[in-house]
Amino acid sequence: MASTTESLRETGTEDINIWTGFRLLLPFAKYVQVGFATAAVLAGLSSLTLLGPFWLIYLAVDDIVTGEATRGAMYRYAAFAVGFIVLQYSQAAAAEWTSHRGAFATLEQIRLRIGRRLGQIPLGFVTNRRSGEIQRTLSDDIERLELFLAHAVPDVVSAFTAIVFTVTWLFIVDWRMALCSLIVVAISLPIMALGAGRGSGKLGEYSRSMARMNALIVEFVRAMPVVRTFNGTGRVFGETKTAIEHAAEYESEWGREFLPMFTVFYVLVTSPILTILPLGLLFWHFEMVSTSTLLFFFIVGLGFTLPLVRLLNLMTQLAYLGLGARLVRQLDEATVLPEPVERADLAGGRVEVSEVSFAYPESPRVLDDVSFTADPGTVTAIAGPSGAGKSTLARLIVRFWDVDGGAIRIGGVDVREMPMAQLMG
Repeated sequence: MASTTESLRETGTEDINIWTGFRLLLPFAKYVQVGFATAAVLAGLSSLTLLGPFWLIYLAVDDIVTGEATRGAMYRYAAFAVGFIVLQYSQAAAAEWTSHRGAFATLEQIRLRIGRRLGQIPLGFVTNRRSGEIQRTLSDDIERLELFLAHAVPDVVSAFTAIVFTVTWLFIVDWRMALCSLIVVAISLPIMALGAGRGSGKLGEYSRSMARMNALIVEFVRAMPVVRTFNGTGRVFGETKTAIEHAAEYESEWGREFLPMFTVFYVLVTSPILTILPLGLLFWHFEMVSTSTLLFFFIVGLGFTLPLVRLLNLMTQLAYLGLGARLVRQLDEATVLPEPVERADLAGGRVEVSEVSFAYPESPRVLDDVSFTADPGTVTAIAGPSGAGKSTLARLIVRFWDVDGGAIRIGGVDVREMPMAQLMG
């Protein structure tokens, strides 16, 4: 129980950013490890196969420039290019099918696990949260895990493989032109890091405000019939309206911090032509590179950063997805109340509260050494100011939480030794 509580404390209070989001999301891939590993391998092979047509185009251009082109060679290049394309799409489709199959199997297991766990965790864990928050976690947050499991896993491997092998290929063809191609990357990545750093400070509050807004909207819509019956629309909607305004404010602040830098990054990283064209023509003019090499970099070099853009777009979503993963893990790892199977033999209905102490998780002590008895057929009043612990004591009797010290007995039996069905009956 201690390890679970510590895990929840760590995942519940840590600031969310790209790396913590990835760390929170990755454990969900353990449910179908073989499937996701297979999808990653297929995605990597698909990226390598995609380079085949570009290699054939380079060979065809080189033959044309050197005057060695023949009709038969061009047909062969075209046939092999079609083969590479068909193979690449087949591998990509297999990777997507495998990852989606694993993702939906994972979501099914998570929902079943949490569904069983909700019947075993302390009721106080549920009542201390908004009904909209739990409903949103069970539906939206779990569903959003599919974006990471089905798309991020193969897409990250595919993009990373394409970047590594393309850059290696550029250096093999001509290291000078390769360095020219990487100039925009060297300039744009620090700009992206700066923008992400400036925006990450707002991301945690933005994510929490969005979660609160969504939960309140769900509750407001579900309660609409009651609200309209008692003409309380204005009063009840006030809290929801405030949450919406706060979410919009945080989203605007996050956008002002992050988007300007991201725009500069995107423009630069998708424009390697800014360095390849002028420097390439300069090298060609001084006969430092051949015509074939120059044309190769015009064909391959101008688009080699696109996988990097796709990779970084995925990474920017990890923080937002990580917040949902944190809430899912809190439900999935919530401490389960131990419960006996056999019904207890009660000696009457006397309620005994003996030296009870209790504190809510990560909160000061609410009750300290409280004792009293309530006999059947009598009225026992518990008096005290607001916040003294009266409601808490009532919840402990029906075991919304377990006491930290002391014991509560009904009919001489500790409530922790009674099945919940018997206690609630």
